Amino acid sequence: MLKKTAFLSSPPNLTGFLHIGHILEFSLQDFVKNFEESFLNKKTICLLGFDHAGLYAEIVASKKRSANNTTLEQIKVNNTIFQNKILQQINIYNFQMNLDILLYTYNEISEVVVRDALLSLDQYIVKKTKIVNYDEALKTVISDLETYKQEEEKTLYYIKYKILNSTSYLTISTSLPQTIESDIFIAVNSKDKRYNHLLNQVCVNPLTGRHLRVIFSDEVIVDFGSGVLKVTPNFSLADEKIYEQLSDSEKNLIDTSFCDVYDLKKGCFNSSSLFYDMKFDEAKLKAIEILQNNNLLIKSEKYVSTVTKSERTNKNIISVSSEQYFVKMKDLVSNSNFDLKNIVLYGCLGMNEINLFTKDMQDWCITRQNNYGHKLYDTHHKLDTWFSSALWPIIFLAFTKLSLENYQITIISGYDIMFYWVYRMFYLSSFILNQPSLYRVIVHGLICDENGNKISKSKGNVVSIDFKDRYESEKFRFYLLTLSVFEKRINLSETKKLNVEKTIVKLNNIINFLTTKMFNFIEIKESVFVSKYIFSFINNYFVEATEEQRIKNISKIPSLIRNVIGNFFVEEVKYHSDENFDIYMSEILISVILVVKLICCIMPEYGKQKLDLLCNKFNVNIKDLKTKCFKQDVFSAIDYYINIKEYAFIGDIVIYNEERHSKYSKEVYVLKNTDVKVFMKV
Repeated sequence: MLKKTAFLSSPPNLTGFLHIGHILEFSLQDFVKNFEESFLNKKTICLLGFDHAGLYAEIVASKKRSANNTTLEQIKVNNTIFQNKILQQINIYNFQMNLDILLYTYNEISEVVVRDALLSLDQYIVKKTKIVNYDEALKTVISDLETYKQEEEKTLYYIKYKILNSTSYLTISTSLPQTIESDIFIAVNSKDKRYNHLLNQVCVNPLTGRHLRVIFSDEVIVDFGSGVLKVTPNFSLADEKIYEQLSDSEKNLIDTSFCDVYDLKKGCFNSSSLFYDMKFDEAKLKAIEILQNNNLLIKSEKYVSTVTKSERTNKNIISVSSEQYFVKMKDLVSNSNFDLKNIVLYGCLGMNEINLFTKDMQDWCITRQNNYGHKLYDTHHKLDTWFSSALWPIIFLAFTKLSLENYQITIISGYDIMFYWVYRMFYLSSFILNQPSLYRVIVHGLICDENGNKISKSKGNVVSIDFKDRYESEKFRFYLLTLSVFEKRINLSETKKLNVEKTIVKLNNIINFLTTKMFNFIEIKESVFVSKYIFSFINNYFVEATEEQRIKNISKIPSLIRNVIGNFFVEEVKYHSDENFDIYMSEILISVILVVKLICCIMPEYGKQKLDLLCNKFNVNIKDLKTKCFKQDVFSAIDYYINIKEYAFIGDIVIYNEERHSKYSKEVYVLKNTDVKVFMKV
């Protein structure tokens, strides 16, 4: 039995409205769905859903709430406002979705899905204390995928660590003097002749007076700073690695009981710290002040280093040790019976990138320190919202009561969230369902302005997507689909936007010409040049093309309408005698109807109005035309060119009569099986 296709839209967060990225994604989804229904006779459904957004919903609510509302009450108010606005946008853009069922990542149904998933994944979920990424502005842990790297100027502070029972001291450099109180030992490289005599000697912590033993570690970079490293596993991934490399007997000699000095829930140092109730950067200033007052700060110098920043807040991430829950993704993927390489995957992401990501993949920290969202077991932790989003196929099945025996799921996703969402979704959901959860994944790029800059409010390059009628919004959909959607950075183009505007004007003029010109429609038993060319175009560029190429070929439609049909076929009408006028006009009509049928996949309401107008006026059955079109062999235009020498092809698909249109006399292009061949005129 042929399975139906279920298109699961990426769930917009209920923290705002649809943006241009959503419009591109839904336009792409609509085209694929509509084309497969109209031209390939496939059965499809398309469902919309929403993401509860967890922490970010809290942040938005806290800014909007009144004195009478709690944050959670404001979230409920916001959810209604944002959902209604998004549904209005869906309506004005006329996206072909079934809105009778709206999926959601946080309600009674999805709570059951999440709870069952935690039980199923229990063997891959571990609790451990390790360095995590902490966003002090958000007061929560975030995953590696929610961060980015950036070079930044920092300050290196050179500090005196006195050697016990000696007048000497070691000079140790650090960019984080506020973490000195959590130092547990000093490390030097055994190959560094300046310090290899210091093994097992003891230094004094300049802030707390605690004793710190000197050990050897090959991880210490000899020519960075002073070449001596203060080891603080609670605030450094590199230091954590050095500590983990110690033997158990060495670890037993080290006191770490005083190291837990930072409160992740409050986003500040706790009561056991010298910097109680201070933010991370406030504590740095206080630490510098103490060191200066005690004549322990030797000097400071600027240097450039790579820092980790939060994608959401653009603030520097604090690396801090914390007890959290993790999914052992590498184990889950390696033990999986299913592989992404076995599904249909195309767009701007290939298996090479996926394989590289898998090779370097870290455990996924799934716990967060916010108040709104799914609970992890009976702990005080909330789940990362990407966890419930990763169960999207299972949530779909739970909401609809459908089965993967009858449906295969297609996801269209932006490149930027492929590893946040789709990668995890495939492996988690497939493991739980014990069958591949996804059939097909289409990956588009990130929309940028004409100069290649990411669109953001801070850059002032946000594009308005609010239209008052469907005609304008559907034209905007058409424009977005003519862009290079499978490039990782999709640059907007005013030229292409204007081209689409002119294309629709031209198509309106052509349709007006056909409906006002007096002629008798004659059913053509065997198509000749005009409609045969259009049959061939649609067949080669769309029906028989690969899925990826089909989407790319949308950019050819404006040229087909304006240059081939408008500037050539319609212009040729004046050269036809009365005896074949009706035949030629009927050929043009058939061609235009087929093209409008294709336009219906991009601009559904506009296309249907024009299609109904033409078919009703001339009593044409579109199903008969489709059958004729795609049962024919693709014709050879070059043979036709030999038989009727007055015709030639110019440009990509532009046709003209050489004698009558001498302005195109430099080159003659001949089209064979819709591939352009160039012949220089002798």
